[in-house]
Amino acid sequence: SSPVSELAVIGRPEILITDPHALDHDQATNAAPVDAEGGALIFQQAALTPEVLTDELNSAMSDTKKLALAAKNAKKTGIPEATHILADMLEVLVAANK
Repeated sequence: SSPVSELAVIGRPEILITDPHALDHDQATNAAPVDAEGGALIFQQAALTPEVLTDELNSAMSDTKKLALAAKNAKKTGIPEATHILADMLEVLVAANK
């Protein structure tokens, strides 16, 4: 998804909350590469409570080295030219279907 990608490109660690009713579980699919690289924490919406979120935020803010590593890991997954790649692919598809 766009917000996940945008945050990765600029190297921001992410706390992602997936909606269990999202079409084809696309939110979890989009978040998986950042999570696998160590740049995000993913929570299912139903499992996230204010207390859990507070604990995660406090933990992240109290360990700046871990937070900096998560930011670095998130940035590894970012594709700055993704919009241009997608546009190029669409142009090829449109040209092929004329």
